[in-house]
Amino acid sequence: MQIPAAYERSFKIDRRGIFANRYMLVLQRRFLGVAVDTVLEQLGCPEETRAEIQGSNEKASMAAIGCEEANGNLTYRFYLDYHEYVTEQRKRISKDVRKSLLAFQGWKWTLDGTHSHRSDYWQEINISQIDLIQLIETTLGTSSFLTAHVQELISDLCADTHWLPTVLLAKDTQSTRSSFDLNLYEQRKKVVDFHGFLQVVSDGFQLPTELLRQLMEITGNQLLGHLSAGFSSHKSEFLTVYFDPTSS
Repeated sequence: MQIPAAYERSFKIDRRGIFANRYMLVLQRRFLGVAVDTVLEQLGCPEETRAEIQGSNEKASMAAIGCEEANGNLTYRFYLDYHEYVTEQRKRISKDVRKSLLAFQGWKWTLDGTHSHRSDYWQEINISQIDLIQLIETTLGTSSFLTAHVQELISDLCADTHWLPTVLLAKDTQSTRSSFDLNLYEQRKKVVDFHGFLQVVSDGFQLPTELLRQLMEITGNQLLGHLSAGFSSHKSEFLTVYFDPTSS
């Protein structure tokens, strides 16, 4: 369709293994235009879901197409990004007021189109480091081995600076799935810079060391973008790492 797109990849770590057959194409909404429905139809998006997406499409600044595979199961995703809306709303919010703004919505469906659901992503405005540490604990729980390690990572990244990542809190509208997302692109760090942290996570899930070693050989020099962690709809812990495969 000759639509320019940004390209992002990711890998997901959970107790089943490490899954790296995942990608996302980010499109400027103005380039996509009325082709949204054509794209969704070709990807097998259920009709009811297409109608819901079309209802929110006009206010979106960007869109994204995602594809993920785990244990042979393939799912498609379509996201709407409300960047311009969030930017405008932020101007009206006092710096001492913490607030949540709907920044993204994402729809996921199976390859055969028989199952779909939506997740809403809320950007946490004027969040402090203490608030962020608490949010991580609230999302993962005190019993999760991920909690302390992610909190420690954030404390290290934010040490002696006023910098904090952009924080999204994701809620599934039809299941108990919940997660947070931390945008770390500004740090300009490579995936390999987080090898120690990822090794701890892999060991916590009791995964073979070889899996992470192979992954680092492929992705280590790529620019790390986001870290996301939470619980799936099956109440399983996970950590997802997003990275820019065009940068090395």
